[in-house]
Amino acid sequence: MISARTKIVDFYRKKANTQTSTWTACNLCEENGFDASAVEHNLAVHRFLKQDLQLVVDQLPCRCQEVYRLSREEHLTIEEIAIRLGISQKTVKNHLTKALSFINKHLKANR
Repeated sequence: MISARTKIVDFYRKKANTQTSTWTACNLCEENGFDASAVEHNLAVHRFLKQDLQLVVDQLPCRCQEVYRLSREEHLTIEEIAIRLGISQKTVKNHLTKALSFINKHLKANR
């Protein structure tokens, strides 16, 4: 199951980087011998978890949320975030630590 998940994540990562790809999740399933319904289930679970994560991130304090989104969604480095927001790198690290701790705590509580 982990192998299937890894292939799916790699597939979508590549697809996001190259918009000319005409592959679908079903093509990937058929070529690698995976059960398409299991893949669809995993994609549905992924969407649910992503929505759940967004709800938790929305509860973070403004600056902490901003730092988290720049780091995880825009893939900026700590140094780039510090420059963009005009704060120290240590402050960025503190905000990220606080955000990740908060997210971890809330997602574990919802299991």
